[in-house]
Amino acid sequence: MEFRTHLFHSPVSGYDIGRCRTRDKRYPVDCLNMLAWFFLLATIVLTVSSQVLQKQVALAAWPVSRGKRGRLIFYRRQPRFWLALLCLAAAMMCWLVVLDVMEVSSAYTWLSVNYVLMLPISRLLFGENIPPTRWLGVLIIVAGLSLLAWS
Repeated sequence: MEFRTHLFHSPVSGYDIGRCRTRDKRYPVDCLNMLAWFFLLATIVLTVSSQVLQKQVALAAWPVSRGKRGRLIFYRRQPRFWLALLCLAAAMMCWLVVLDVMEVSSAYTWLSVNYVLMLPISRLLFGENIPPTRWLGVLIIVAGLSLLAWS
């Protein structure tokens, strides 16, 4: 089968945002959706990674009780601090692509996956005690995301 390359446009901004190889001769709407979902997933992974790194930096600084100024100097000397900032910057760039492709009302709701992911991560990596009400809240978020996916 022959692949065709299509230029596709953002429905939000109207700009050309990429090319898609497809076997379909029609306009490749699926490629636009794949692009949006890929960058949305990248945004979620990068923000969760940044939160984990920030928590690790904060825990490492806890023994350093030299006041706020001493902790700030300690933060800047930690490679994980800079990696967390890099993750946040990369997440912002991915998020801008998502906003160019998807409506913000739909895309922003999917960021609640961060809450769903951080709960077990905080339990496993940091040994945090998670009350049952928080688990219930995450189940409600998952139910809401299921409704969103259905619509």
